[in-house]
Amino acid sequence: MLCRWEKILDALCVIASSRNPRLIPLLGEMLAHLPIYFGIHVDSQVHDAILRGFLIVGDSKKAYEWLVDMPSKPGNSMPTLDQWHELIRANIEGESGFFAQRALESMKKFGSTPGNDTFKIVFEGLFRSPNPPGIELIRDFIHDMKSEGLAYDPTVIKSIMAGYHKAQMYKHAEEADLVYHTTFGTTTADGSNPTTKRLITIFQTRGQGVAASYYRRLEEMGFKASQNTLLAMADTLKSDRALAFWEGLFHIKGGAEVWTKILWHEAQAGKPASLLALYKRALSSGVRPTNSMLHLVLRALCSSGLRPPSESTIDTAMELFRDFVDRSNDEMAGEDTHTRKKDVTDLSTLVSKTSTSKFQPDTPIYNTLLRALISSQNVTKYYPMAMSLLEDMRSRDAPIDHMTATSMVVMLMRCSPSAMEAFNVYQLVCKPKYGKPVLDQEGYVTPDPPSRLYFEIVRDMRTAGFNLSGKVYTIILSQLAHLGSRLASSDDEAARDQLVNSIRRTHNFLTVDASLSPDTAVWNSLMDAYQRAGCFAEAFRVWEMLDLSAQYDEASVSIVLDTCAYAQAYEKAVQIYSKLLESRFPFNLRNWNNWLECLCRLGRVDEALKVLCLEMPNARPAVEPNEGSVRILLKFASRANQEGETRARIKRYLPDLWAKLPQELQRVY
Repeated sequence: MLCRWEKILDALCVIASSRNPRLIPLLGEMLAHLPIYFGIHVDSQVHDAILRGFLIVGDSKKAYEWLVDMPSKPGNSMPTLDQWHELIRANIEGESGFFAQRALESMKKFGSTPGNDTFKIVFEGLFRSPNPPGIELIRDFIHDMKSEGLAYDPTVIKSIMAGYHKAQMYKHAEEADLVYHTTFGTTTADGSNPTTKRLITIFQTRGQGVAASYYRRLEEMGFKASQNTLLAMADTLKSDRALAFWEGLFHIKGGAEVWTKILWHEAQAGKPASLLALYKRALSSGVRPTNSMLHLVLRALCSSGLRPPSESTIDTAMELFRDFVDRSNDEMAGEDTHTRKKDVTDLSTLVSKTSTSKFQPDTPIYNTLLRALISSQNVTKYYPMAMSLLEDMRSRDAPIDHMTATSMVVMLMRCSPSAMEAFNVYQLVCKPKYGKPVLDQEGYVTPDPPSRLYFEIVRDMRTAGFNLSGKVYTIILSQLAHLGSRLASSDDEAARDQLVNSIRRTHNFLTVDASLSPDTAVWNSLMDAYQRAGCFAEAFRVWEMLDLSAQYDEASVSIVLDTCAYAQAYEKAVQIYSKLLESRFPFNLRNWNNWLECLCRLGRVDEALKVLCLEMPNARPAVEPNEGSVRILLKFASRANQEGETRARIKRYLPDLWAKLPQELQRVY
């Protein structure tokens, strides 16, 4: 399986790097076929291979177009932050920042929030150019970072200054340093306090003792440290012990901004337990926590590893959240903390609905907690908490963008204990009390609700002003087909009836929608949905329409042959096959393999063997069978006790292929 998976990824990469305008459009068709014929889910890894192919040959335009179109392609994946990074890293050099600005705008539109690492990639690329960027461009990017709500990160300004120093543009480096620190609210090297700058330089180069002696001499001369001085020093302090030393020397207690920087340094070590202990020590010192402080800890606890957080970790995160809200409400209302209700499953009473300050929960905190709750297998315990948090977000009108809303609603709906609970999630996220709906056109068709609720979402989509394009119909029908596959082995007749009604209603929409001219992909999706739902007569009628209009393609042929197989319609299969041969339709390998499987499912293993050994190699154009073709034959031959004969004939008629087969297929038991 791994070998086949790697070959598929390699094939996608090769096609993407071909620059052949006739091959590139095949990528979409290949993705559509992966789950149907290979059982492979189209995820970010698949798109990584295609993106890599485009970038290998420097086709940044195709790579960009592919990323922005990913949500509408099979799998409905959102471009990941890593994919945007690869695109920017590969194409920023020599673009004078224009490409990076365009990519940053697009990645925000598609739900990937640029972080400090993103901008470092941008800066490093700009400084690789023969012409280093001007200070105006750097200033624009720094302001963009601030508008994105990014936290102070000393490695960002170090990256900029290193670039300018390498180019011997020292005045630019000083100005960039000034712009960055001024923008992010620290006095370090801001030009207005050279004494603080000198103190920090001595501390960094000559150590704490020398710097402390220097400060005492400054005190004697009348200099008095401020909270800004301590804030500037915090950039260089790696622990709360170091902070305590300077607090004592300055006779100042560090505030929330100072502790945020200390926490940030600790977070870089990747040790959530140590970070949590540091956060608790900050609270013990009397600091009023901000949402930035809390989010650093929550992100480390809930999002620091590849595995989902444990239940104990989630419980800790929720307790931190409750404590944060509790402290904030105590400050605002002057209430006694010990008289407050402590039930963390009923959070709606804890969150202030008026304040949006740094002392109140913000969207990043909610998103981090929701993702942690949803990731747990203990739905009974955590689903009510997730719903309560979601209601809090809605009641406080916490902002949420289209892509985040789509991601959140899909995850919550999938772990909902019932169909109606899932639909309630959709309504909570996608129908805000005020303002416009938060989903975009593709977002409405990404959720996978029960079929009986599907068309209420379609109505919401129309109400929001979106037309149902052919692409949207294809996505809807693909999801209905997927549901049909899940119900194939089920005894739930009611669910199957609802599915069939949903497919028929979609078919009806297709025929009466005057604004739409369905293409072959839409009709293929409809035929496939009917076939998977067991409505073979309807599937054949769609094929006959495609046949009469000469609108079918390779995918159509594969679907109708599957329909013949599962409908046990041998005469119909022969009729369709013969007509395709007469019309000289060029079967591809997948079509031939579908025909082989069709014959085998119809109990015609001998005929299938004849097709494999004689018809495929002699067809026009000739198509050489592969290992997959042989596996289909042997799978069904074993059920008919014809393995030995089948292997013997393959070995006789297809000796080259036989020699390449793995030993497991050549062995006769």
